[in-house]
Amino acid sequence: GRRGAERWVRRRGGEGKAAGRRGRVWGGAGVRSVAEGGWAEKWRMTLDARERLSGSLDRRRIEQVVDTLVENGIKYSDDLSPVEVNAWRSENDIRISVRDHGIGIPVTDVPHVFERFHRAANVDARRYAGIGLGLYICRGIAHEHGGRIWVESTVGEGSTFHVALPVVEE
Repeated sequence: GRRGAERWVRRRGGEGKAAGRRGRVWGGAGVRSVAEGGWAEKWRMTLDARERLSGSLDRRRIEQVVDTLVENGIKYSDDLSPVEVNAWRSENDIRISVRDHGIGIPVTDVPHVFERFHRAANVDARRYAGIGLGLYICRGIAHEHGGRIWVESTVGEGSTFHVALPVVEE
């Protein structure tokens, strides 16, 4: 239930609190390490993180954000659908996007997807496991880094999650 989930959140670093150490991140290393991780379905992922990215970030927490977004992209898409991960530097931000071609999010749910325990109306709990904490934690991590996270989505076509993290030099 929700009490158990709240204990789970506290054990895993709170509501996205960047409790870890920040360090310099280069070349999309955090994004790349998720892509090279132990995903059974990593063949579905395409990655473009060639740019040299630099900033003072908690690498473990940024990897957690990317991992959650990729996991959701795989979960809410059919078995052959790709999940596209991109990382680049804009003028003042490090940007990350994760795009899937899955079920999409209804317009009425988009403003709420980053709320604790929220599940979109088109999510069948019997088919898609989860308790509605992943995106909530991602939002907390982005905010703790002074950044933001948002989604663009169309039902039946998929979703693109965007993360913008300010470039803060050490």
